[in-house]
Amino acid sequence: MNAIIQKELIDVDKQSLSKAIDTLVSRHESLRTLFLEREGMVLQKIYAEDEFITNLSFENICKEENKQEKIKSIVDKAHKYLFDFEKEQSFKCKLIKYEKSKYVFIFVIDHIIYDAYSLRIIDEELFLLYNSYCKGISNPLEPLKLQLRDYVSYHLQHYFGAKLAYHQSYFDNLFKNIPPRLRIKSNSLSNKKSDLIEKSSEIDIPDGGAYVFMLSKEMMDQIQMFITEMKISFFNFMLVSYGIFLSKISDQNDFVIDSPMSTRNNEDFSKIIGW
Repeated sequence: MNAIIQKELIDVDKQSLSKAIDTLVSRHESLRTLFLEREGMVLQKIYAEDEFITNLSFENICKEENKQEKIKSIVDKAHKYLFDFEKEQSFKCKLIKYEKSKYVFIFVIDHIIYDAYSLRIIDEELFLLYNSYCKGISNPLEPLKLQLRDYVSYHLQHYFGAKLAYHQSYFDNLFKNIPPRLRIKSNSLSNKKSDLIEKSSEIDIPDGGAYVFMLSKEMMDQIQMFITEMKISFFNFMLVSYGIFLSKISDQNDFVIDSPMSTRNNEDFSKIIGW
């Protein structure tokens, strides 16, 4: 699912906004990167600073009768947009004018590639640049020392040799006293026999297996409204929901839920847009 920054703006200077987006793209290689698949491998193709044209689009809905519904429709469409990583940048910008001097700005970016921390960086830097350009001030941001590819190179070092051994030892020690294997109450299961689970008074979750389900559009719309209001990611919402679900179908309140996670463990990494 895409992530969106949505801002109410007054008396927008479109030229300064466009320039701020250009500066942000020039500053962060990840915003001008395409992802290509070659023989089963994913490669990054990073374009030069002047090779991408600002993708800020503009829409005037001042004459629309129900402006808020129109804005919601535009935002919903942006949420569901499927980026083609091999042909386009993984973000889009749109400026919507709905009254004489009132605008809504949306910055939509694919959440597969960019984490929630990246949104904070984008929000802070983009509008710092915009406000500076509106006042005739030059770019106030210091050049980045590292880019996302530097972080990727650093991160991959942890999969080999001494660093891998260190992490293995750390987690072996951390999980010495983990909660017991999840045991599901039998009355939580259907009467139908499963190829994965045999019904008994207490059932161990087997290694492997999956349950696929679909959420209705109405449910997804409600979830999207909630996470936007609460300013949390869809991932965190689903993770918490999953934890509640496990506690309901078992006699446990503590679980180990394994999930991949990347960290920003120094000042230079904390300034990079990317996952």
